[in-house]
Amino acid sequence: MKKIYVIIMTMIMAALLLASCGKKSDSGALNETDTTMSSSDSVNVGENSGADGKDKNLKESAEEGLDNENKTDEALGMSDEAGSASDLPDGDGKENKESFGEADSDIEQGDAENAGINDDDKTQSTDKKKNADNTKNSDKSKDKDSAKSADKSKDKDGAKSADKSKGTDKTKSSEGDNKEASKTEDQNGQEASVAESNSADTAPMPEPVVIPAGSRVVCIDPGHQSKQNKDTEPLGPGSSEMKKKVSSGTTGRFTGVTEYELNLAVSLKLRDILTARGYTVIMTRETNDVNISNAERAQIANENSAACFVRIHANGSENENKSGAMTICMTKNNPFNASLYDDSYKLSSCILDSVVAATGCVKEKVWATDTMSGINWSLVPVTIVEMGYMTNKAEDELMATDDYREKLATGIADGIDSYFAGR
Repeated sequence: MKKIYVIIMTMIMAALLLASCGKKSDSGALNETDTTMSSSDSVNVGENSGADGKDKNLKESAEEGLDNENKTDEALGMSDEAGSASDLPDGDGKENKESFGEADSDIEQGDAENAGINDDDKTQSTDKKKNADNTKNSDKSKDKDSAKSADKSKDKDGAKSADKSKGTDKTKSSEGDNKEASKTEDQNGQEASVAESNSADTAPMPEPVVIPAGSRVVCIDPGHQSKQNKDTEPLGPGSSEMKKKVSSGTTGRFTGVTEYELNLAVSLKLRDILTARGYTVIMTRETNDVNISNAERAQIANENSAACFVRIHANGSENENKSGAMTICMTKNNPFNASLYDDSYKLSSCILDSVVAATGCVKEKVWATDTMSGINWSLVPVTIVEMGYMTNKAEDELMATDDYREKLATGIADGIDSYFAGR
């Protein structure tokens, strides 16, 4: 038993010794772990300081990148005044694009590595933020000032624009008033003109010219002229109806002879015949290059107190078979000079008969109409002699000859003789 007890106690003591040794071993391990951890910490501190250096380098690189970007922006800003970067020479454009690429990659790399910055970096970051905030505030202040300046400029421009607009509106209003006033005046003028015309149409017409006894004054009017006058004149004294002042007449369809040339050629022959017979002859024109309206021609006869006013013309028709001579006078109810109808009709008849007799042409008729301004303005007995049709081959060719023109002039003169003989 004693031996067993000793063995047990020995084993217990051994166990206790072993336990004691285990604790010391554990304490050493713990100390070694702490030492390792401390060493690791120091290493980490070194690494951190190295990281700080890297961070600083990265920041400087990023700042350089930002500086590059700003420089690039400035370069582009300068280039914008002359055009876009793409408008620059190829080298400049490429360099600007590359600068942008480098700056962007530097910033991105710096942002990634600076995710765990230390307190110093935080301070620097804070300073940067402050500077950025100050810059932003300064920019905002500038923007506000610019905005205020722009607003003031806009207000001024708006005020100027408004003033201009008001001025324009006033001008337009004034112009509109003037236009309205002008329209009113025109309307009043037209109404007055119509009223005058209407009153003139119903008012007494000028009295016919008193022809001295035994007067043998004949006014010859070679119809038309080389250049027509498209301006208008009243159809008769006080008339509201307007008519072209004078035309150049028709043209021989087969000979090409113009009517104004034919009329003057026959009229000059008539003048010579009448002068030889003792008449005083007044010519409205003796050349083709004149500008005398139909009303003015009648006034020449009126002013010279002609015993008769003979107007020389040639006819035309779409029907080339139509031929013959015709004379024209006013109607019995002419609103301008109806009192001259009897003498004018007699003059027309005498001349028509004599022309037919002298030439052997077809006798058409005495046509009474109030559509001829040269007749309506006349204050003496008047007729228009249509010698023949320039659209008819036979008559056109005949009237182009000097012999037939002489016959025409003689026939007209004979008719005037008959008219005077019957007075």
